[in-house]
Amino acid sequence: MSKKVLIVEDDLFSANMFKQILHNSGFESIIVENGFLALEELNKDQCISTCLLDLNMPVMDGYEFLKALSS
Repeated sequence: MSKKVLIVEDDLFSANMFKQILHNSGFESIIVENGFLALEELNKDQCISTCLLDLNMPVMDGYEFLKALSS
């Protein structure tokens, strides 16, 4: 079974750094730039088991994402 991580980060340098670290540790990862796109990705891909979440992002920040996820 694949270990898939969703990286929610608007800083592309940081997101790619996380992706490389995860890849080297045997994880598959997907990068999205904000909480709104993260919600869409979670609804689309049921294999995501973990989310690395930035709190300060445009469109929908991490706090708004967590609130939407829990409702």
